[in-house]
Amino acid sequence: MRHASRGMLSNLKAITAPGCRCAVTTATQRVDHEVGNSTGGNNLIDIPGPNGIYALSYIGLRFQFKPFSKYDLRKFSTKMEAWKNQYGPIVRAKVGNRWSLYLFDPDDIEKVFRADQKYPERATLPILSVYEKRQKIPPSLANTNGIEWYTMRAPTQKVMLRPKAVTKYAPKLSKIADDFVLALENKDRLDNLPFKLMEYSAEGVGMLCFNTRLGCITPDNTVTPLMEYTKDYLDRLGNHFYKAIPSYMFYKTKYYLKFEEAADYLYSTADKHINRTLKDIQRASDDNAEYERNLLSDLLSTPGLTTQQVRRTITDVFIGGIDSTANTMTFLLFHLAKNQDKQDRLFKDLVEHVPKMGEIQEDTINKMPYLKACLKESFRMVFPIILSVAGVFCNPLCFRTMFSVILSVLGVFSIMLSV
Repeated sequence: MRHASRGMLSNLKAITAPGCRCAVTTATQRVDHEVGNSTGGNNLIDIPGPNGIYALSYIGLRFQFKPFSKYDLRKFSTKMEAWKNQYGPIVRAKVGNRWSLYLFDPDDIEKVFRADQKYPERATLPILSVYEKRQKIPPSLANTNGIEWYTMRAPTQKVMLRPKAVTKYAPKLSKIADDFVLALENKDRLDNLPFKLMEYSAEGVGMLCFNTRLGCITPDNTVTPLMEYTKDYLDRLGNHFYKAIPSYMFYKTKYYLKFEEAADYLYSTADKHINRTLKDIQRASDDNAEYERNLLSDLLSTPGLTTQQVRRTITDVFIGGIDSTANTMTFLLFHLAKNQDKQDRLFKDLVEHVPKMGEIQEDTINKMPYLKACLKESFRMVFPIILSVAGVFCNPLCFRTMFSVILSVLGVFSIMLSV
C-alpha cells in the first residue's frame, strides 16, 4: 500500500500544487484525470482513506470525532496520526464538501513545497470571506489568490521578508520587551502565558506597523478592549472550522455577530492608525522634516503598491502578526523549558551579547546564531501557523475525468515527529 500510494502522488504531483501557503482546505479546482500505468489504473477515489458515511459532505468528518468516536475534533492531529497508521503515508479524506489529500512522509512533503508556483491558488477563510462580502470591503491578503495576490505580495517581499528589514526595528521593540518584563516582575506565576505574549506581540506589532504604542501592556495587568476583541476574533476565526454546517453563511448567527463585532473593532483600529500615520508622513513631508520610518512608511515608498493595497497589507500584518508572534513565542519557550541543556546554552549566549541596560541594537541579534537555530527548531517541531499549509492542484497533464483536489499538509509537522 505504501509503494502504491507513493506512485499515486507522483501522478497527482505532476499536476503541480501552486503556492503552499496557510489555508483551510475549502478551495475547488477542476482537473482532467486519466491515471497512467505507474499507479496501476487507480484514481483519486482509490487512494486509501475513510469511506462510507465518513465521506459524506460536511457531516462525514463529524462522525469520526466525539461523541461518535474517541477522537477530539480540537486535537485533529491525533486523528490524522490514526489515519497514517491505518492507511499509510498518503490519505484521502472528505473535509467540508472537498476531497483532501494528507501527506505524512517528509520526502513527499518536500516535493509539495518544491512545487511552488508564481500564482498560488489557496483555500480562503470561510467566515472571513463572508464578513468581507457583507461589509463590502476588499478581500485581505490572506483571502486573495492568483495574480491579484501576486500583485500585492511581490512588491512587499524586500520590505517584509529580508532579515535586515525587520532587525532594524530592534531598538524600538527592545523597549517594549523591557516594559513587558517589568509588568510581570512581581508575579510568581502566569496562568495564561499565551495571552500575555499576545499582549506583548500586539504592542510590538503596533510599533512595527504604526510607530506607536497601543497600551496593551499595563502596570496592573488590566486587559484592554483591543486585547479582548483580538482574542474574540482569533477564537472565533479558529473555532468556526469545527462547525459541521456553516449556517453563518446563510444568515447572521449569534456566533457570526460576535465575530463581526470583533472584526469591525480590529479593522477600524487599524484604519485609525493608518490614517494618523499617513497624516504624520504628509506633515513631515510638507515641513521638510525627517519622519521616523516604520513598516507602513516603508510600504508606501515601495514601487508597485497603491495606497489601498498598502492598507490591505498592513491590516493583515497587524491582525495576523499578533497571533502568529504570540504562538511562535509560546512554543519556543515551551521547547526551551523541555530541553534545559539547550536553555542553559542559549542563556549563556544572551548574557554574553545582550546589554544589561539600554536598547538591543540590530548587530546584537546578528551575533546570536544559536537563538535563530532554536527558533528554527521550534518551527520544525510545531508549525508556526495554526492553519498550516494547503494548495490546490492545477495544470492537468494526462488526466481525463473531472474532480476537485486539494493538497493539504494540515498539521503535518506534528505528524512528522512520529515518522
